[in-house]
Amino acid sequence: LLTGTVPREFLKFRSLNLNVVGNNITGFAEEICDSGSISSWMNGLVEQFGCDAILCPDGYYTDVGRQEEESVPCVECEVGTNGLYGATFCGAEKDDISELEILAEFYLAVNGLNWDETSGWDVMADIESPLDLTLPSYAGVNHCNFWGIICRNDTNQVKEISLPSNGLEGMVPPSLFDLPALDTLDLSGNELHFDRDYGFGPIGNAKKLEKLDVSSNDIQKFSGIGQAKALRELYADDLYFFTGLDTELYQLPELRVLHMQYSGLRNEIPKGLSQLANLRS
Repeated sequence: LLTGTVPREFLKFRSLNLNVVGNNITGFAEEICDSGSISSWMNGLVEQFGCDAILCPDGYYTDVGRQEEESVPCVECEVGTNGLYGATFCGAEKDDISELEILAEFYLAVNGLNWDETSGWDVMADIESPLDLTLPSYAGVNHCNFWGIICRNDTNQVKEISLPSNGLEGMVPPSLFDLPALDTLDLSGNELHFDRDYGFGPIGNAKKLEKLDVSSNDIQKFSGIGQAKALRELYADDLYFFTGLDTELYQLPELRVLHMQYSGLRNEIPKGLSQLANLRS
């Protein structure tokens, strides 16, 4: 994560799209927001909204962390934003709400109504959008009680999703990999893919993911897997690669277990596999 202030050295750029939301930015160098030379930044939005077009200031927020439209300004957060600029939510409750919304998006995207086991998840049987969960009738829903979900005891953050052979179908939404504490994901035995190219999608966003089982799903490419830097165990049996091992696998320095039985692999086992110094099986 980037930390500190946006430096004055950026003033040398007359036209700049500076997307630094999601970092630990604590402000701007004094000269930046007072300078008329940055009016073209953010496609001209700085001329309209000032530095709010780059990042909402400390104590303010929007869903995107900055002001992009006149009708959606940065809104004051009464409980503060911990001294950080570019907040996308207000207060400490967003983590729980967002995790529930992420799971709701997942449920809707992969045929949740027709899963074999829906205990806990069935509270969402009538929703049409994750936003429906903000209605009063859903107050108190605890996603940690959903079947196949294990949460951390201290934070109630999702750490494990285990839904093998449960009738899941379709494309897993990218937001699933935004669960910050997710370390184990078992979706084996379903009919899932992670992106439209049948690769691993934005799996690298799951920064703590250590164990992944995608056996017997619709994954055909290695693209994206190299970004899952914390991955220790990868189970990818009974897939449809029909190629040799991809060099993206060599980018997994922590990998200890690699299972790829009946996955259509061809050609020789490449020497590059030796780069996985921790590989055991």
